[in-house]
Formats: sequence, C-alpha cells, structure tokens
Amino acid sequence: MSQCVAVELKRRDYVYVMAPADYEMSGCPHCGCNECQWSEFVHRCWCPKCKVDFEPECAGVFDGPIMVELCGMLGIVFDSFDLTTQQMVPFEAPTWPLSPENPNAKVREE
Repeated sequence: MSQCVAVELKRRDYVYVMAPADYEMSGCPHCGCNECQWSEFVHRCWCPKCKVDFEPECAGVFDGPIMVELCGMLGIVFDSFDLTTQQMVPFEAPTWPLSPENPNAKVREE
C-alpha cells in the first residue's frame, strides 16, 4: 500500500521588488522559462508558462555571501514589498523583513 504525504508550504510575507531572474536565480526546471516570478510560498518561484510553483535549483546571489554595495553598483537592489501592508520597504529601513533592527524580522528557515 502506497502512502501520500502532503507538504504544507509556508506563505510569504514579502517579496523582493526585482524578479528572481534579476538575482540570477535559475528558471523553471520543467520548461526552462526565465520569466518566473516570486511564488506566494517561501523559497519558491512561479512559472507563468507551466503554471507551477517550483524551488529554484540555483538561488543566484542568495547562494552565498551577498556583497550589497557591489550589487548596488550592478543595479541589483534588495528592497522588498510587504504583502501584508502592500507597501515597498527599502533595504536600509529598520522595517525591512530581515533587518536585525526589525523586532518582527523573519529568520530564513533552511
């Protein structure tokens, strides 16, 4: 007898203002589409062609230490869009979702 296990995915509280491809994240593993967007679920992207959520094989700049100033010179920003308040949150703001100054900061769960 086979068993099916459902995985409950955690919903996002925020997304970055730039698309995943702008951070050099890999595209859809099913069709190769590089025009993916942020999924409504944490650690996932959404493919508009396949209409599926997927976990990128490569997290791009998020795979290693992030040189924020260098990324800024290349036009890459880490501002976020808060899905709860529907407001943009600048990277330098104390209310940025991962800011150490934010008492409600979301710690990345691996």
